Amino acid sequence: MSLPDDLVVLEIFPRVKDVVTLFRCAAVCKQWRDLLVSKPSLLRRCFPEEACRSCPFAGFFTQQRRRKGLPAPCFVPGARPVLGPRGPLSSFVPGMGNLAVPLTSRHGLLLVRVGGLLIVCDPLARTFKPLPDLGHNWGRPGCFTGYAMLTAADCPSSERNDQQFPFFKVMIIVVAQEPMHYDLYTYSSSGELGWKVCSSNAAEAGHAIQVTLFQHNAAISHGDAYWFFRSTSGSYIICSSTKTGQVITAMVVDTRLLGDPTYDEPFLSIDADGRLAFLFLRIDGTRLDIYFVRFFLVNLDLVQSCDNSESIKRVWRKYNGTNSHIMLQPPSQRIGQEVVYECLGEKNAMLIIMDNHKRIYIADIKTGVMQEITDCPRGHGLSRREIVPLEMDWPALFISRLGGVAT
Repeated sequence: MSLPDDLVVLEIFPRVKDVVTLFRCAAVCKQWRDLLVSKPSLLRRCFPEEACRSCPFAGFFTQQRRRKGLPAPCFVPGARPVLGPRGPLSSFVPGMGNLAVPLTSRHGLLLVRVGGLLIVCDPLARTFKPLPDLGHNWGRPGCFTGYAMLTAADCPSSERNDQQFPFFKVMIIVVAQEPMHYDLYTYSSSGELGWKVCSSNAAEAGHAIQVTLFQHNAAISHGDAYWFFRSTSGSYIICSSTKTGQVITAMVVDTRLLGDPTYDEPFLSIDADGRLAFLFLRIDGTRLDIYFVRFFLVNLDLVQSCDNSESIKRVWRKYNGTNSHIMLQPPSQRIGQEVVYECLGEKNAMLIIMDNHKRIYIADIKTGVMQEITDCPRGHGLSRREIVPLEMDWPALFISRLGGVAT
């Protein structure tokens, strides 16, 4: 005799305290599994609070070099695989060929480019949504392109739209050098027909700087996207706010480790409280220093809002925090082998590291433990531009796995 659904939902599932037990509940019978899969809100209440608050690091997308032809996109699982072994992008999203280039990801959604076409993919649902033509020359010399994608968790509820594909917002920033000029393109899936664009010419405002974009993937905090770039005149952050529609350039202060030869180039990240932080990895792989970003905005008339509102002038802003460091534990190496490490990316307190022998590691920022990723394309050097870390929502991953179970 089966138990009534109300009894299962109200008396049994709320008593579940861990993910393993939840999977066991789903394996009891088809009735219990269907209840969990069909009720995402119930599933989120059952999951431990920390599991729903932070998405697990699943691995990263990159370009796998081939002896003949162009690089092919592939997924490399993390140290504890949750999505299976390494495989091509087409194994996650049918219809994605070998010409797709992964650009950025957010909360399980992935942005790729196929030729001049931008596409947002949902690897769990195995679906994708092409975006309107941006009309951008992706091979234009002297330009740097940065990417950001936001989901319903980042944007106000008023922007969401009931639809089969999850809500998303894509931002593409194109920075030209001579003179410094940037265009920010924004597209939202909530019924918009095309891209919005706002532009700024920094040279006209007395900021004629030659830039190098160090991160093509933006750091996302409270619905704002941040790109980090360097120049001969200093270090800067470009911020795009989804709330105000404004683009702001800020100079970074307190850059004590910038240019230190014992450290790799900094990586701009977000901590658990949404604060901007620079991650400095020692090139010997033994230590990670975390410096919270402090920057100021002043006399910046160069801002043009996407919604045509007035520019920001004389704005001051500072981010303060307690700087810290983590002692890392690199795997033992062969005697006499010189090893130098560099940071490729970070997602949810998991640092992606490569050494000068092209080996890839995942370091847990909380514990300092480093693990080598053996199921990774060898024979080519990766870079920050080629790494797109993927995070997964636990309840969504749970549903996707149970939904495919044979009855």
